[in-house]
Amino acid sequence: ALQPDPIDVVLVIDRSGSMLYDNPDRMHSVREAAKAFVDQFSENHDRAAAVSFGRDGYISRPGANSRISTREIDNAYTYPKTYSDHATLDIGLTYDHQAVKNALDGIVPDHGTPLRHGLKVSLDHLINKANSGSVRAVVLLSDGDYNWYGDPLARGSGSTYYSPEQYGTLTRSYYRYGDLPSNWQNLAVYAADNNIRIFTISYSESLSSDARSTLRTIAESTGGRYYHAPDPDALGPIYTEIAGALKTEAGVDTR
Repeated sequence: ALQPDPIDVVLVIDRSGSMLYDNPDRMHSVREAAKAFVDQFSENHDRAAAVSFGRDGYISRPGANSRISTREIDNAYTYPKTYSDHATLDIGLTYDHQAVKNALDGIVPDHGTPLRHGLKVSLDHLINKANSGSVRAVVLLSDGDYNWYGDPLARGSGSTYYSPEQYGTLTRSYYRYGDLPSNWQNLAVYAADNNIRIFTISYSESLSSDARSTLRTIAESTGGRYYHAPDPDALGPIYTEIAGALKTEAGVDTR
């Protein structure tokens, strides 16, 4: 049989404070589903990476800047943690899937939902580091309405005048990236023009319909798919379906 194409996939995970809600924490449920997703790929053939987005700087404990009580924490975290940016490449594309799972275990949630920046960091990495001929995908999960950096679809006007944290919830304006031409400020266009499919997952009932429709547009305009997971039980099947779609596209015989 012909060798299937390699897969290069970036997992992008919201690390906003609300990921501490529920019992176990939303972050725990997402993390375990994402680790199971990584296990569905071939370690010597397919690569995975992890990006997370939320607060930058020093985090003394999960949820400290979200003013979330420690009683809300129903998961194991390693902290304190310092993030160098609002979205971080927690581990770059690697064949070492255990290292990716370890990086997922290291995510610490705190205040802010800079979804635009999470997408930008993941797309830049794939464009710069993907193997030639690989199936390229971003799988993005968020449990809330985007705010910092503004609109991932670059609706409205772009500016570098405001700091990224001045963009409010679901704002129809955006932080302009100096290294992208105007047509690529819409990150779905940036992805599609670089042969990257984005799969998006809205998790929990705390997203507005506007936030969900934005996630749907991001996915569908790249040839990906949008999913809604109302509760933890829905996460595993969604990630499994996405893995199956990528393997089918790569030419893996999944019968």
